[in-house]
Amino acid sequence: MSKTVKGLVLAALVVILVLVLRFYTFLESRTVAQQPTITESSVQVAEPNWDRFYVDEDKRDFLRTDITIEEIEAVENEFLSGGSEEFLAEIASIKNKFEAQNAVNDLFDGTEKAIDGDQVTENLPLKENLTLTKVEDIIAKYYFNEDAQSQQANSLFFQIKIVSAQDNLDAFEVAVNTLLDYTNKRIKDYDAAAEALKEVKNIKIEDGQIGVIGQTMRKFERLLEKVEEESYRLKLDKDVSTYVKRFIEEISVLMAEIPNYYDLVLVALEPSELLTTALQDNQENFKFASEEEESESVEEESSIVEEVIPPVYSEPEYSWSQPEYSWSQPEYSWSEPEYSWSEPESSWSEPPVESYPDETIELPTEPTLPESSGE
Repeated sequence: MSKTVKGLVLAALVVILVLVLRFYTFLESRTVAQQPTITESSVQVAEPNWDRFYVDEDKRDFLRTDITIEEIEAVENEFLSGGSEEFLAEIASIKNKFEAQNAVNDLFDGTEKAIDGDQVTENLPLKENLTLTKVEDIIAKYYFNEDAQSQQANSLFFQIKIVSAQDNLDAFEVAVNTLLDYTNKRIKDYDAAAEALKEVKNIKIEDGQIGVIGQTMRKFERLLEKVEEESYRLKLDKDVSTYVKRFIEEISVLMAEIPNYYDLVLVALEPSELLTTALQDNQENFKFASEEEESESVEEESSIVEEVIPPVYSEPEYSWSQPEYSWSQPEYSWSEPEYSWSEPESSWSEPPVESYPDETIELPTEPTLPESSGE
């Protein structure tokens, strides 16, 4: 092949290559033009409208009154199915608030809610069969504190820390904590008072135990003053009224048996206002025993015993005869004893008399008076 032909073939191949490259470049640019462009504005459009879950869109604390769990889970599933986790923390916070609100509202009796939107009511009657265990379970799950993980232990998003510090709690979280604290205190106060009343009931009403009953009842009365729940207080008042009635009935029996027992019981019950007042109110109804009545009752009891078991008596038959005495003079046999005595030999001799030299003893002469001259 000549050089001219080779040059033409090479030039044709270059032209074809250029055309092919331009064709592929055209197809690529067309494909890129058909794909949507992801911008910041498109991400904002995809983000849920969080404000619609709250009463106040600026504070974002209390949930909307008519919010439902289906509405919250629909948004949650939307991000889970799309693989996006950017807004899961916000959804977890809303879901946790919804569950906490329902749990707190379920503690109270009646149709009125403790938390209804941004309206919080504390003084609502608790449910009758509410126990301290149930309240403690709710506190463990939904009480807002520094560590949100303890609240979220049974939640899908327990690893997400919603609340970073106690000081950062919003108004809704403070309301939940306040209601849980208040409910917990009311139940504990009731349980303590009920236990003290149980101790009183377990003490036997008898002489010697009246002082113990008065002291224990006073303990119950102090705990009763702390019970704020009206339904619980009414229940305790009913229970203690039943006991006081039984106490008065049993103590009246002792009043009739023991003289001057009223004054002793009054002093022993002094710590308890309830029992002291009941004793004074029933003073006119008591039948008091006295010393005379006690002696009469003893005589009556002895006469009753004699009537029931009369003594059996019959005239005894006497058989007696003069005894015969037999006596004789005793014979005495006595002889004078023989005495044998000899004078003991003395081994004593009179000591020798010492001789003294002869001495002339001059006796004093009687003094002579001088002779008078007669003048």
